[in-house]
Amino acid sequence: MGVKNGARWRTLKAQAYDRDRTRNAPCAKCHQPIDYTITPNEYTYRPNAHEPDHIKPRSTHPHLTYELSNLRPSHASCNRSRGDKPIETTHRWEQAEAW
Repeated sequence: MGVKNGARWRTLKAQAYDRDRTRNAPCAKCHQPIDYTITPNEYTYRPNAHEPDHIKPRSTHPHLTYELSNLRPSHASCNRSRGDKPIETTHRWEQAEAW
């Protein structure tokens, strides 16, 4: 059975939902509010629903798949648009001209 369908994933997803809902955490990608009225049990795809996002992608860090600390709050749409790309952690600043 795939990661997203197994009992272990459903339990972890519920833990992430509870953690993030308690803090009313916004989406880590777009920083907008997440609709926590949509619970994981009733969830069919809704763009503004909570969907945990793997900070380090499963494709490159499979050993972190079931680590709560590797999950951040996100909208379903934001998580799915990111796919398995790494999170951009640096900003591309232009160097100022020398004075």
